[in-house]
Amino acid sequence: MVSLTPPEARNFWNALLDNSTRLIADAQVLLLSGSIRRARALAVLAMEELGKALWVYDTFSGDWNTGGTTTRDLSVTTNHVKKYMESFVFGDALAAY
Repeated sequence: MVSLTPPEARNFWNALLDNSTRLIADAQVLLLSGSIRRARALAVLAMEELGKALWVYDTFSGDWNTGGTTTRDLSVTTNHVKKYMESFVFGDALAAY
């Protein structure tokens, strides 16, 4: 378990989103070079990073919006299926856009 302040959590959240974006860009390069399985593996890792980012957002967004300063415990699980599904559901909700 990790304790984060709202500003630390925002930095962590931004880093997770950045990492997820970069993994997708790398996956695109691999896909174009014909390495489909490796590209898919990076896409799955990107979705796990997005799942972690969603947990951080859900935990701290209230403090970010109100200027709260409470340190909170953030439990980032090693359950990869849970992280993947969290991001899958989030992505599925974006399909309408």
